[in-house]
Amino acid sequence: MSTDPSRPNIVLILVDNLGWGELGCYGGGILRGAATPRIDELATEGLLLHNFNVACIFDIGLLQKSIVDY
Repeated sequence: MSTDPSRPNIVLILVDNLGWGELGCYGGGILRGAATPRIDELATEGLLLHNFNVACIFDIGLLQKSIVDY
């Protein structure tokens, strides 16, 4: 891990079918059925985003056309 502030440590977590309200750091966690202590710890030690947008990384229609013959 870098201790030099000009070279920050970056962790990118990719998940499927997870809403922001399901994480404890955003008010979910055990209240929504599953505790998220490790992610909550990362959030307290790092950057917690409150104003963001999400998007699907691919077009599901194109994926269906290429995999399944309708």
